[in-house]
Amino acid sequence: MPAPDWLSRHVADRPRPSRSTVVWLGALLSLWAVVYLRRLDTPLAVYDEGIYAASARLLLRTGSVLVPRIQGGLGGIEPHLFLEKPPLVIWLQAGSIALLGPTELAVRLPSVLFVLGTALLVFWWGARVVSRRAGGFAAVVFLATPHVFEGMNGGRDGATDPALVFFGTLSLALLWVGLTDRRGRYVVAAGVAGGLAALVKGVAVFTFVAAAVGLLVAYRDRVQIRPVVAAAGAALLVGGWWPALMWARFGERFVRPFLLDQVVGRAAESSVAFGTGYLTTLPWSFGPWLYLLGPLAVAVALAVRRTGDRSERVFAAWLGAWAALVFGVFALVGNHLWYVLPAYVPLALLVGWGLALTVEGDLPARVGVVAGTLATLFLSYRTASVHYPLVVLVGGALVALAPTLSSAASRFGLDAYPDAVRAVAACWLVLFAAGLTVPMYEFGGAYTQRSLGESIDQRTAGDATVHIGPGVGGGLYPLSFYAGRTFSTANASQLDSDREVRLAVVTNRTLAGLNRSHTAVRGGAGPGGNWSVVAFDSS
Repeated sequence: MPAPDWLSRHVADRPRPSRSTVVWLGALLSLWAVVYLRRLDTPLAVYDEGIYAASARLLLRTGSVLVPRIQGGLGGIEPHLFLEKPPLVIWLQAGSIALLGPTELAVRLPSVLFVLGTALLVFWWGARVVSRRAGGFAAVVFLATPHVFEGMNGGRDGATDPALVFFGTLSLALLWVGLTDRRGRYVVAAGVAGGLAALVKGVAVFTFVAAAVGLLVAYRDRVQIRPVVAAAGAALLVGGWWPALMWARFGERFVRPFLLDQVVGRAAESSVAFGTGYLTTLPWSFGPWLYLLGPLAVAVALAVRRTGDRSERVFAAWLGAWAALVFGVFALVGNHLWYVLPAYVPLALLVGWGLALTVEGDLPARVGVVAGTLATLFLSYRTASVHYPLVVLVGGALVALAPTLSSAASRFGLDAYPDAVRAVAACWLVLFAAGLTVPMYEFGGAYTQRSLGESIDQRTAGDATVHIGPGVGGGLYPLSFYAGRTFSTANASQLDSDREVRLAVVTNRTLAGLNRSHTAVRGGAGPGGNWSVVAFDSS
């Protein structure tokens, strides 16, 4: 059946992507696949991905979509309300689990896809403002940022932050297009994306809101009031309906965990010592790009001043302000390192821009790459988890010498594909440096909880109740996910006398004191001691 005329004309009129774009996209997809799809089957971490995974599987069991629930900690072992965060990521994980089954891949797949989406946004944005080369390098930098690919709550962890970074970045990119092109519908779409970011992590969207205000100020001569007001309304509608509904339904039971504990409480726990920790951990979290950032940011500033392009000058200044804002805010009120993950987007764009200038023969940028490469070699020994130095030396030399190599390549007829060669070279370097060395973040006890949970899943009916004995403690989120059963607490007397208790998780101390006939099904070392799954005789 032939396509309708209007669709054929629409497709025919659209410009085809250039060969350089296709190669860059292919290289980025290959890099993402090798680095981010590896080892996704390791046991879930207890915090934070275990929490969201347990809530997502409980959602599928109970059908409580609007009001998430949790068991295994956070307020008690038995199922109870989980109102600390909005539910968008829980919904996405539940959908993934429904399609793929209760596996680690299903839990982590949304995060992995959000990281890819963010990298493609970075590529598009850099290409739109500067060049495809700048966008490609920036996307490589983002994908190869250590905290993104191996850190807790990063791109291979089933938590909320990858989704927050994606929707927040999408919102800012759409707002930028709407302002620079004077297209109101993009500004409104930015509000919708910002609302989705709020539906991921609530008040944590603040830094994106502040960055959006900065964009409006920077491009104030292009602001149209009606689209901006419509965007604000869309953001409130998309991101605010769930908190409003929970407030109306639960009152203080919602306000306390959602605002007082998660926002005010964590701000109160912050300290100057922890605030400086965001900076002292940068050699790991943003290495080796940290050592290139300073020199290349200076090169970018000099380049935009030389060209006199106001739009580029404003954009570069705004990128620096956005990154500084994230670090500044969370240095004062933050107490977890993953809070600054949004800052790696503007930092990647700045580094990618500088690398593109280097390839184009810009002298300050070439000097900056050499200086940053040497700094990496002398300072990165402090970064024990990522083996970058040798690769950075080779990569820095290739980038710094790119103009010379390009001239030499033209003698052999290779100058028709310079971007393709650079894209493949850049991604190959990162594959070598990152893809073959990354560990998966793990938390002690996850292996035990997986083995115990799987044994429970295999031995019980879907509607069974698993009793948790005294001393086992909290942090049982992976156990809840793998078991897929309802939890209930039981003291030592109930374990011995209550015939309704058929299966229990107990400490070895409790196990030794049981008088009732039982069989120890599976044991292992968990947080706080050794645990066993115990099946009691029905008689």
